[in-house]
Formats: sequence, C-alpha cells, structure tokens
Amino acid sequence: MYDLDEPIKHHNQLIIAMNSILKPIFVLFCFVIQSGYAQFIPTLPKLPPTTGNQIYASSAYYSYSEPDAKTTHNGLTTGIGYERTQKISSNTFIKANIDYNPGRVEYAGTGTKTGVPQSYWDARILIGTNYQANEETISPYIGVGYRSLYNDNRGPSSSGAYGYQRTINYTYIPIGLISRKASASNSIIETRLEYDYLLKGKVQSQLSDLAGYGGITDATDANNTQTSGWGMRLSVSYLKENWGITPYLSYWFIQNSDAVPVNITTNGTTATYTAVEPTNRTNEYGVKVSYGF
Repeated sequence: MYDLDEPIKHHNQLIIAMNSILKPIFVLFCFVIQSGYAQFIPTLPKLPPTTGNQIYASSAYYSYSEPDAKTTHNGLTTGIGYERTQKISSNTFIKANIDYNPGRVEYAGTGTKTGVPQSYWDARILIGTNYQANEETISPYIGVGYRSLYNDNRGPSSSGAYGYQRTINYTYIPIGLISRKASASNSIIETRLEYDYLLKGKVQSQLSDLAGYGGITDATDANNTQTSGWGMRLSVSYLKENWGITPYLSYWFIQNSDAVPVNITTNGTTATYTAVEPTNRTNEYGVKVSYGF
C-alpha cells in the first residue's frame, strides 16, 4: 500500500462487534484450559511429539493495519491445514505443515470498501528435540517458513479512489517451544510459543490495474523488498484421543520497505513517483479444530 490514491479505512459495526467478542473469549478459553488441567498424574506416560498426521479447520478474526497511512484491512476468515510429525530418533522429530486461509475483508483508508477478496497460505518445516521435565515434555525447535498473501483491492472505494492487486511473500525463520502435559482425564495440554524472524519480504503491487481509471492510461508495477520484521505465535491445545481444540494468536510487525520508482501516465503525461510499503502490523486470533491419525 502506498501514498498513491489507494482505498483504505473504517470498520463496519459487525466486524467491530466480532472483534470485541472474540478477544475476551480467546483470553478466557486459554485461562480455563491452563487452570482447569493444572493437576497432572505422575504415572501417565510422557507425551513428546510422536509420528502422525493432523488435519484441522480454523475460524479467525484478521486485522492488518498501516498506522502511518491510516489504512486497515479487517475481516473474518476460515482456514484448513495439515501437519505431519515424523520422529527421526527417540528424542528428535521433524514437523512439516501447510495451511490455507481464504476470506473477505473490509478495506478502510481512502474511502471504504467491503467484500475485498483475500487469502494467504503458510508452509513450514521444523526440526526439534524433546526434553523431559517432571511431568512435562519440552520440545524446542527451529526451521524455515514461507508465507504468501494475496489481496485483490481492484475497483473504486466509497471515495472514488481505485485500488489494485497485491501479493506479499515472507521468508522467515521460526524458533519455538512446545510444551506437552498429560492430565487426569487422559487428555493432553499442548502449548506452543514461537518467534518468527523475517529473512526477506517481497511485495508486488500491480499498479497497472489502475490503467483505465481517472485518466490513467499506463502504470508500472512496484516490487518492494522488506528486510526488517518479526512475528509471534501462541496457541494452547486441548487434545483428547484423536480430537483437539486450539485457541491461537499470531502477530506480525514489518517495518518500511525500500523505495522504488514507478511511472504513471495520466492524460498523456508521465510522472515518476516513489513507492514504499509502509510499516504494518497483522493480528490474527481464532480457534482450530483438529483430528489426528
């Protein structure tokens, strides 16, 4: 998103209401899971990550903002995912997972727009090891991840400003910790905490989508590079037999990209502008339901 005329700003009342409802539910659910299963039975088997598969479906509230540009994209999303865990020794494992999250968001900035198509997918491969600590298994891990988001903001906003398509790709290093505890009800409480270090972000803004609007006859696409940013993830899972429920939270903070020149031709006159992807934040919190096999 740039300081060119791009649509962006204001949440509708439904999204604000869902935001205010889901946030306390997430906090309360995490507290109930953590406190309700605080007493663990020493004689139960230790439960490190074991070889197996997991599929899951999710529902979440997604919020993206560019504070300096006063731009937001907010909305409810659904998702599906798959995770494979493979033991490679008694204390070492590999995890690979991919998830896909489509949805529609509300854009607010230079005017407003609802029903903006958006989707992202995230794929990672991790390697970790297990340590036993009393009745808890601690599993630190590290790996590499790739996240790709597509946003289609073409067409006019409420103010008449025109948008365009954007693709944002992150390559990052996830560093995390998994805690697993067996409870009195033969269930498992699994907590994951992760820090994501951004290696590189690439943003392609298809400014050529502006051609045909407002006298614009031609525009060059912008390709920006992001080199500074990080993310965090937190989840708490209640797992029993093959099923699980997981409230989760993720956060990304990405600083300004580099500046690149773009040419826009309006009414036969070509002007050169500087395009920068502004500092931005992404929050997502929701619930996953999983099945293991």
